[in-house]
Amino acid sequence: MNRTFPPVGAILLDQVLILVFILVGLVFHESMPLVSILTWQGVFQLFGTAFPFMLAGFLAWAGLILKQYYKLLSSGAIVWASVVVLGLVFRVMNGGGVQPTFILTTALFTGILLIGWRLVAGLILRARPAEAV
Repeated sequence: MNRTFPPVGAILLDQVLILVFILVGLVFHESMPLVSILTWQGVFQLFGTAFPFMLAGFLAWAGLILKQYYKLLSSGAIVWASVVVLGLVFRVMNGGGVQPTFILTTALFTGILLIGWRLVAGLILRARPAEAV
């Protein structure tokens, strides 16, 4: 199940899912109505809040690319751990708060997203006939 894969699509999907994590958090905590994403102010708020976590994801991928390590699940675990740990460190460095409930929510939600899509992809790849892969 831990197949290798080209990283470009995975990097993009990881970054989109990080944005989804942030958008859900902003909307859920009512600091940003969903429709405000259609404004420049909403876009700046979304990317400003997501920046520490997106940077952490890019740094994780930079390390994986340097090592040429493209295993589906284990690279996902590395990206996930980096997004949680480095993302929270970068958030603190950027003046953001990191209450214990936010740390737990970050770890759980990003884990579901960043590991979850890889599990689904692995199952799909596993179900395909060998010559189709």
